[in-house]
Amino acid sequence: MTRENHDPYAEIDQAFFADGYRLAASNLEDNLTRDSLLAHLKTQYSVIDSLLEAFQHRVESSGSHIDCRRGCSWCCHQQVLVMPAEMLLIADYIRTNFDDEAKESILSRAIEKDEKVQSLTAERALQVKIPCPLLQDGSCSVYAVRPMACRIYLSSDLNSCLQEFHQPEKPDVYPQLFDFPLHAGRMMNSGLIHYLKEKGISVHENRLEKILRLLLENPDKGSNWLSGSDDFGEGHEQVEEIVRLREKA
Repeated sequence: MTRENHDPYAEIDQAFFADGYRLAASNLEDNLTRDSLLAHLKTQYSVIDSLLEAFQHRVESSGSHIDCRRGCSWCCHQQVLVMPAEMLLIADYIRTNFDDEAKESILSRAIEKDEKVQSLTAERALQVKIPCPLLQDGSCSVYAVRPMACRIYLSSDLNSCLQEFHQPEKPDVYPQLFDFPLHAGRMMNSGLIHYLKEKGISVHENRLEKILRLLLENPDKGSNWLSGSDDFGEGHEQVEEIVRLREKA
């Protein structure tokens, strides 16, 4: 008789998926518009931020620590996959808070990174280190509305991040990340994605710079996506392979 493998995060994943779905249904059921969706994202981020604050206190009380600080941007050079809705929030933030010169600079960096990465294999895309187009002087220029993937990427060891940055081709070198935030945030996003799918909205995740570029080049694309007349599926084969390789690692 063999013992079944037990996933220690199975129940946590189910709980946070359900939370993400219920929160979306509560906020969007009677009023799914661009404004309500972005307001919902802010609420979801507030929920996860409160959870991460409590998690940090628990980590510190156990004698450990989170080794992430403002100005530490080693993780801001990798591939970040995001939902279209997350980038709608960021694009709106940029239009509201940045002058024309800064907007053009961000768009230029997004185009440059997108064109470099889109021609790569998924394996090589995971290895190449190119700064995020939103990185400015070593810090995130849209920190208040940064995507879920960035919020939950918490390292316990700066040295492990440095090693992965300098040796990305080595499969046994990777950042020492806390698992709980990754599961909580990803599953809350999955709950929202499932809800939007039920409403007939395309929810292709894509590379941050890809969606950012498309939204800044065509401000109407976000509204067209929400109405179902457009999507962000360009290059989905590469993205799907990136996801597969990350899950395999």
